Amino acid sequence: PLRGQNNVQGACDMGALFNTMPGYGKLDNDQLFDQYEERWQVKLPRHPGKPATEIWDNILQDEIRALYVFGEDPAIADANIGHVHKALDHLEFLVVQDLFLNDTAKAADVVLPAACFAEKDGTFTSTERRVQRVRKAVNPPGQAKPDWQIISELAERMGYSMGIAGPEDVFNEVCELLPQYKGLSYARIEDVGLQWPVPDADHPGTAVLHTESFTRGKGLFVPEEYMAPKEPVDDEYPMLFTTGRHYARYNFSSMTGKTEEIDDIAPEALAEVSPVDAEKMGIKTGDMLKLTSRRGEVIIKAEITERSQPGTIFTTYNYAETPVNLLTLDALDRLSRTPEYKLCAIRVEVLG
Repeated sequence: PLRGQNNVQGACDMGALFNTMPGYGKLDNDQLFDQYEERWQVKLPRHPGKPATEIWDNILQDEIRALYVFGEDPAIADANIGHVHKALDHLEFLVVQDLFLNDTAKAADVVLPAACFAEKDGTFTSTERRVQRVRKAVNPPGQAKPDWQIISELAERMGYSMGIAGPEDVFNEVCELLPQYKGLSYARIEDVGLQWPVPDADHPGTAVLHTESFTRGKGLFVPEEYMAPKEPVDDEYPMLFTTGRHYARYNFSSMTGKTEEIDDIAPEALAEVSPVDAEKMGIKTGDMLKLTSRRGEVIIKAEITERSQPGTIFTTYNYAETPVNLLTLDALDRLSRTPEYKLCAIRVEVLG
């Protein structure tokens, strides 16, 4: 799949998933666990973690008591954020590591200020599996530190020395442990990044995967029955609500919301209403609307447009000032465990 951010591929490569080891190693691979435990001199848990979308229920069920949030703002970004706020309030201890004091950080017991991309060295791995250098241009402000240093110092205070002097040490360890990265080094990607797998130091990288066969043999095709939306419209909530991103904004604008030029292009969230629905409900462009779902409500300005189908209201989700995820549904897909962000039932009240 195409990735939404520049290093989602790299994060998954490093094992930032609830059900794999780094390099997509399986959790039943005892030999792989033995290798990591020997390298790190620690015992590792050998069971799956929790999908990010299931964390909130687990907190409210007292199965998770503390949370370390790293470069994420679930208090505004997750579906049904009213439920998220209850879970954050229920935690015994919350740590947030981020560039800015976002909504989740405001609820934290400890905030660790992090350096942004221009303030640290390292690598990222793009959608096409290309491992590329990131180079520091300026020093981070105040007490902000690069991620490797924060985690290393935290480990040191908890009694474990990682023995890391800088990001190149981290990358060398990655290349030592991950077969896909084995032939990589800072020197090899100094000018142009390489696409993994790079199995040895002489390998040129792999531009295209599966040119002859799939890793598992033949491709696996699984027929699926259509699953209807979890929340259809009814007499109480007769309109469908869906959201998407604005091209000028990045996620929830904790970064791009600080740029005046972007504010000029996309100053606020708008509820896009079809002319058919606008005539029925007496809505004019610029009217304030109250949108209400079974989970919450938001106040938002209306825009009449042919882009919206009759019966559906669309808005962008990029504005913390208009927290549309108070409305959205956190029912999860059976396989991907992804919330049903894109469809829920609402009612509309015209405030004028």
